[in-house]
Amino acid sequence: MLPDSVMGKIWIGILSVVGLWLAVRSVRRSEEPGKQLLRLGASAVLLLLGIFGAAYFLEIQQKASALGRVASQIAAFAAPLLVASCGVLLGVLWASSIGRLLAAPLTNLFDGGKTETYRQPLYAIAQARRKRGRYAEAASEVRKQLEEFPGDIDGTLLLIDLCAKDLGQTEEARAAMEKYLQNGPHPPKNLFRVLAHMAEIYLATDDGGREKAQQCLQRIQSMCPGTEQEMLAAQRLAHIGSAEFLEAKKQAIRVPVKEFDRRLGLQGKKPVFQKNEKTPEELAREHIRQLQAHPLDLEARENLARLYAKHYQRLDMAVEQLETMVNYRNQQPRQVVRWLHLMADWHIQLGGDIEKAKECMQRISARFPKTAHDAQAQKRIHYLRLELRGQCQS
Repeated sequence: MLPDSVMGKIWIGILSVVGLWLAVRSVRRSEEPGKQLLRLGASAVLLLLGIFGAAYFLEIQQKASALGRVASQIAAFAAPLLVASCGVLLGVLWASSIGRLLAAPLTNLFDGGKTETYRQPLYAIAQARRKRGRYAEAASEVRKQLEEFPGDIDGTLLLIDLCAKDLGQTEEARAAMEKYLQNGPHPPKNLFRVLAHMAEIYLATDDGGREKAQQCLQRIQSMCPGTEQEMLAAQRLAHIGSAEFLEAKKQAIRVPVKEFDRRLGLQGKKPVFQKNEKTPEELAREHIRQLQAHPLDLEARENLARLYAKHYQRLDMAVEQLETMVNYRNQQPRQVVRWLHLMADWHIQLGGDIEKAKECMQRISARFPKTAHDAQAQKRIHYLRLELRGQCQS
């Protein structure tokens, strides 16, 4: 065990370090560091005066026999008076700080207290001017914010809409997009939002917008390789439509109505209407042509797989199309799970092979372990085992 004197010195050192840390912290957080430092110095003087003064008078009181009764009475009266005086002066120095500390829980509800705030762009003025039809002023306000926050995606999209949709300045909108892309790097989601939005604007407003929209979607694929956004851009690129189709969308839709016999209901026979549907062979040829032009078109490939399974009864060809989609990179888990369940259904319906269906479910469990997809696959495996056991017993 250490002597009491050593322990006392250790405690004094610890308290001194803690007090110094608190003092430095309070000066740094204070709005007026100079006054705070002066207040801390005065407080330290008063504390030392109170402690050493009280100790001095107590020592005099203990030596009363040598100094006399009067000195003992003076020391007994002066010690508490000195401590009380120092306490009053300390209270005066720190009254405002103590008041703010006690009132902080209430005042923080209204002014946020000392919580650090982060600067962010504000587009309220621009939005208000846009609603009033003052589009040029709104665009100017957005540009002011983007000069300070050049990588803000919300402001970029707002400026693109103002330039392209409200002011009819497609090139200015493209310049805003290019400026955003130069202030990278940006996450793939933001790149997709900006470029896909610009592609939609080209398709809606520009005469030669199809080629420019394709360029935007192709840039997504090149700038976001190995991501989900690459596959989403491929799907949009596959369904962007021909120039004639886009031009026809801008025209009013006219549906010609064929003239029928007005007395059809009085002839006593069931009318036969001609169905305007394509044959499975025609649909298959269309899907194959689409896949030759856009191999990543998931919708066309899935429709082709369904034709192979339901119309042609070709399980091998249908499964081949599903396997191609399952093995594509960057696929969404729910899509992969749906295709594997569909593959299992066709193995049972067309091939009567429950073991192959079980393998499909096991692939889901291996690919997405400890997820809801895994639990659903395990449940289906259990039912498939029961069905297989029933077939073996029969």
